[in-house]
Amino acid sequence: MVAYLALFVALGGSAYAAATIGSAQVVDDSLRSVDLRDNAAVKTRDVVNDGVAGGGLRAPDLAAGSVGTSELQNGATTKAKLRPPEPWRAASLSSTSAGSWVTRPGYSSVAFYKDPQGVVHLRGQVCRIPPSVPFCSSGAIGFERVLTLPAGYRPAKPLELPTVSDGDFGIVWID
Repeated sequence: MVAYLALFVALGGSAYAAATIGSAQVVDDSLRSVDLRDNAAVKTRDVVNDGVAGGGLRAPDLAAGSVGTSELQNGATTKAKLRPPEPWRAASLSSTSAGSWVTRPGYSSVAFYKDPQGVVHLRGQVCRIPPSVPFCSSGAIGFERVLTLPAGYRPAKPLELPTVSDGDFGIVWID
C-alpha cells in the first residue's frame, strides 16, 4: 500500500508541478527556444523592445517572405535599399515567310527587363525586312508575332498598348 501511495505521489506530483508553473515562476532570461514546444508561436507582445538577436530584430530573425508591404511604414525604405532592377535582356525577334523582324536602324535594340516591383519594361523599335528587300519596309503589318517573352515576363491577360511611330498611330498587342 505504501509503495502504491509513493508511486501515486511521485507521478501526481510531477503532473501537479507541470500544471502549476506559470510565467510568474519562470526566472527572467532563463528560457531558450529549445525550451518551447515545437511550433509554439512567440507573439510580438512577448518580445521586449530590442530583445531579439542581441539588440534588435534583423534579417536573420525573419523567415523568408514574412514581411510584406503592409508591415512597412510609409517612407520606411529608400531607393538605395531596394533590390536593383535586373539588366536589360536582349529579345529574340521572330522570322516568318513574310520577312524577318530586326531592330530598326538608329534605334535602341529590342530588349526587356523586370523591375523590383515586378513591372516588365520593353524598349526598342522594330521593322520587318521582306525576303527580297535589304531594308525595312513600311506599311500596315497586321497581326504578327514579333517576339516571345519568357515565362515570368508575360502578362496575366492580353494588353493593348497605343503607340506612335513615324507620326502614325498604332497598337501593340501583348498576348
